[in-house]
Amino acid sequence: MAAFKNPMNSPQKKIQTRFLTDADYPRWDAFVEESPQGCIFHTSKWAAIIKSVFKRKFEILVIEKKDIIQAGILFWPKNQSIFRSITYIPNTSYQGPLFIQSESTKLSTINAQYEKYSSELIDFLLKNYNLIDIPLSPTLTDCRPFQWHNFKVSSKYTYRFPIIDMAEMEKQFSQDLRRKLKDSATEQNDFRESKDTNNLVSFIYQSYKQHGMTPAINNSQLQEFLDLCLSSDAGKLYYQYYDDAAVAGIFVLTDSRNVYALFSGIDSNYRHKINSELLHIHVLSQEIFKGKIFDFLGANTKDLEQFKRSFGGELTPYFTVTYTKNKVINLLLSVRSKSHILKRRIKSNL
Repeated sequence: MAAFKNPMNSPQKKIQTRFLTDADYPRWDAFVEESPQGCIFHTSKWAAIIKSVFKRKFEILVIEKKDIIQAGILFWPKNQSIFRSITYIPNTSYQGPLFIQSESTKLSTINAQYEKYSSELIDFLLKNYNLIDIPLSPTLTDCRPFQWHNFKVSSKYTYRFPIIDMAEMEKQFSQDLRRKLKDSATEQNDFRESKDTNNLVSFIYQSYKQHGMTPAINNSQLQEFLDLCLSSDAGKLYYQYYDDAAVAGIFVLTDSRNVYALFSGIDSNYRHKINSELLHIHVLSQEIFKGKIFDFLGANTKDLEQFKRSFGGELTPYFTVTYTKNKVINLLLSVRSKSHILKRRIKSNL
């Protein structure tokens, strides 16, 4: 903590900015649950999973008023070359600041509060980091405080939709998907929940290779990550079977409001023998998920976009905010990003 400029304010002040300790994590998780932007990626449980698998330390910075958290951010600091950085974390689609649910219904008051707390968090980060590159939650749509602090804001997209009664949900499916669903009614379809991640890891790598890519992490890390998510009750794994053999799998994360399609894959030998859409539909039919929002966690890859669009969700933008202190760091960020993509493509061809 000594490397940071101390964000602590006077204890006599009504508002203070401080780092949380382990003992504060239950309070933080309760705040995440109440925050409109909060989701599983912001929880201390998720941070513990990432820390265990990828050996990345994290910090939670909050703004408190009379001991009540008003805003905060969970982030993973990293030394990149000689620069202190905050960058993307593996398998973590949404990061960024969270804010308390305002008690006011007056828009001007809500905006003023958001701008005030945003600026305080951003000011602290800018004083302590040379490079910041993080994705925000889809529910955080006002990026002006970042733009005012000279961040570059770029957009990405995902498909999201509420999980409702299947008969009603089918109405939003594409005509082709409804046809597949109708045809499957006369077939024997076998879907099972599982705790065994071995097949899924293989399916994921086969599917990535099909699209000329590899996952950002290696096999052993991926399996350790999935196993830890399951043991922490952060997600669920389902397989689709053909002739009593698992041939496709999907791993979803879930919290009180959302279901996230984090990973899915199919045995390349069965790519033209089964409809893997049925596995997603099986997930959507689970009673435990009804009333939540299903999120595909992306719609930026052309080959996969059509598949995701067929479920009829709303194309939803979310934003990435990037700050580099000078042109040298900006160049290093660009080189790092291009090198990362190239390595993944080269590995997929080996």
